[in-house]
Amino acid sequence: MSYKVLALKWRPKIFEDIIGQEHITQSLKNAIKLNRVSHAFTFSGPRGVGKTSTARILAKELNGIDDINSSFDIIEMDAASNRGIDEIRNLRENVAIAPAHGKYKIYIIDEVHMLTKEAFNALLKTLEEPPENVIFILATTDLFKIPPTILSRTQRFDFRRLSEKSIIKQLKIVLESENKKYDENCLSIIAQKADGSMRDALGYLDQILNYCTDDIEINEVYISLGIVDENLYLLLLKNILNNHTMKVIDLVNESLDSGVSVREFILGFNRFLKTILLNVINKRFPKEDSFDGKILTELDVIRLMELLMQFESRAKYYSQSDSALEIFMAKLCNLDSIVDLSEIIDNIESDDSVVNKNIKIKKSIPKEDEAISSSENIADQNIPSDKYNEINNEDAIVDKLDSADDNSKNNTILSETEKEKDDLKNNENLSSEVENKSLNFKKMTSSFENVISLIEKENSKTAHFLEDSEVDKVESGKVYIKVNNVNDFVFNTLCNDEKIIEKSINIILNTQCKVELLRGEIKDKEKNNVSRKKNIKEDEHPLFMDALNKFEGQIIK
Repeated sequence: MSYKVLALKWRPKIFEDIIGQEHITQSLKNAIKLNRVSHAFTFSGPRGVGKTSTARILAKELNGIDDINSSFDIIEMDAASNRGIDEIRNLRENVAIAPAHGKYKIYIIDEVHMLTKEAFNALLKTLEEPPENVIFILATTDLFKIPPTILSRTQRFDFRRLSEKSIIKQLKIVLESENKKYDENCLSIIAQKADGSMRDALGYLDQILNYCTDDIEINEVYISLGIVDENLYLLLLKNILNNHTMKVIDLVNESLDSGVSVREFILGFNRFLKTILLNVINKRFPKEDSFDGKILTELDVIRLMELLMQFESRAKYYSQSDSALEIFMAKLCNLDSIVDLSEIIDNIESDDSVVNKNIKIKKSIPKEDEAISSSENIADQNIPSDKYNEINNEDAIVDKLDSADDNSKNNTILSETEKEKDDLKNNENLSSEVENKSLNFKKMTSSFENVISLIEKENSKTAHFLEDSEVDKVESGKVYIKVNNVNDFVFNTLCNDEKIIEKSINIILNTQCKVELLRGEIKDKEKNNVSRKKNIKEDEHPLFMDALNKFEGQIIK
């Protein structure tokens, strides 16, 4: 007799043999018992979890037979290779034929998501009005590729990934029947690699049994399945934490030379880090001496796992994945300590202009070389010595800010958060005062045409509306621009675009100022408007007249 692989030998034959899907098998058994069987089912879920096996068992139970292969009333179709409309048309023609022996004619369509759009449309008609003695069982690993119109006409069951505990339990039963001795840790490794699929687990076990002549040892499992030993991952993590780049690269090459694929290496390392993370959360591991004095936090492990998942998603696009892995691991060795989440949030919430100017916040102390550089820059701007001393004396700045804060708030007690915001705002004002020291009316006026040209590149409408504008005055870092010969609509539009004008001025003059628009005069257009209004008939519709006046329109006869 020819050898039968374990996945076929141990394929479930009754509902009780199906592992980990009790929520489905119980429902199907009750449906049969109560005679409440649907005319169509959809079985969805990952590979190797029992979808097709359940469909075959359901078909046997409905027709009361022992061998599905001997029945003409149970038709199995592989939609991956029979996906066209012609196959579905043939199915529709045969549906009308009554069952030969059993109660039902049952169609099991595997990988149904592979059908073409036309084939789905042809199947839909049959599902809408099925004959009483026909049942469809659709199986798929990709539920979202099935049209909703099909799904809504079937009873849907979602199969779950099997737990490692369930897989290990079944592997023990198989090994005991095969009279094989094994190490408990071997079964855990097989279950992890199977990733919730019982069929994959039995396939790996077949492979191991062929490799191992006697008892199943853990080292033989690592070699036969191309898996990295967890001790190597532990050593790898230690060297990453201690920034030993060459040792890490040597360990990576050692694994790849043994036949482990890049993808398997990354997946295994992530599984290992998941175990580490759970132990760190539960405070069982690691101790301080576990990583040569390095204390590993939850955030450290999470960050490493995120980086590994990002690399895994890109790895398939690399032509030299081995080299890419070496470079990636070298980067992990040279990562700075993980940034605290609160620091990340602070950076996100901080104003971009403050970050770009490197303004020193209240509690930050500048380094010596930064202080020298600051003093040189301030000296170049001819700032008075008392002002210079005030800027460099951080305590004086803090005292001044606190004092100003107390006066402006009438001695109201502020929360810490409000104080920090006020300090930040005062720092911005102080920086703006220094930067806008050189901004004056003459410089602004001479550069205004260049500002308009830059605005035109970003927003031609705004530049057009500013054609009759002029710089009115410059005071305390604020530029006042008078806009002439515009109506209310245009002026309001320009007010909404003040940020565009500010941005262009700051780029041209290398400054940080604010803009305020002033309503100018209606010069040449005033007479034209009066004469135009005289030509308009008094009996025109009032809404039309209002729109005409607002947009300075003209009636063309």
